[in-house]
Amino acid sequence: MSLADEKRTSWNIHKTAHFKVFFKSIDDLRVFNSKVICRKNVVKGNTISDVVKNKLDLIFEEVEKILGMHNPRFGKTSFKIFSDKKSLDRECLRKRPKQEPMIAWYEPGEDSVYCQVGDVSVGMVAHEIAHSIVDKYLMVPPPRETAEILARYVDREITKGI
Repeated sequence: MSLADEKRTSWNIHKTAHFKVFFKSIDDLRVFNSKVICRKNVVKGNTISDVVKNKLDLIFEEVEKILGMHNPRFGKTSFKIFSDKKSLDRECLRKRPKQEPMIAWYEPGEDSVYCQVGDVSVGMVAHEIAHSIVDKYLMVPPPRETAEILARYVDREITKGI
């Protein structure tokens, strides 16, 4: 998708219990759903959008369990699903001009997760959600290295629970 096409295509936004999910097309949700596999739980819904929303909420709640960090007052995290690596790379350079592009990241100042459908997995999604939960749960955010240790732990443990 060219930069001009990307700007013309508006975001679709669907709300879940824990997220505002931003995506460009239903096809992106289909790819996302096919790559984010929950082996122990069947995630149901009437539409692909419902399945993805329910899957994200299931992962969020499992990450809360793994971390032992539950807070019913957590606000909704923005979860932005990009169609391709080029679009995500452009967004990364816009948000973090001094950093190399990443396959996914959590932006703490805006409580947003960024990913693209080509590189997504349940572990990666859980990892980024862990950053959001840790950031919101602790009064003082931990050092980046500590937050990364927690997120990597979640990435490793998530498939045992879902």
